[in-house]
Amino acid sequence: MQKNSKPKILLITSEQQHEADYKLTIYRNLDEGELFDLKTAIGDYINRFNDPEYANIKATFLHRFIQAEMAKEVSPMARISAA
Repeated sequence: MQKNSKPKILLITSEQQHEADYKLTIYRNLDEGELFDLKTAIGDYINRFNDPEYANIKATFLHRFIQAEMAKEVSPMARISAA
């Protein structure tokens, strides 16, 4: 993933996110998951979920997932100031 590019992410279910190059699966009530690099793993899928070289990609996916989940909730009151 290039530094200044914003990958397009399609939310498949509440537990999976997928884009052209990566697929992330998060398991409910577990600390484990799956992160596959689809562009380099053609026919040879290696789970990169705990791979330090993929930590930034995993963090980006998890952040976007959290933001998408938070967007589903209606805020009872507007923010008064920035936190």
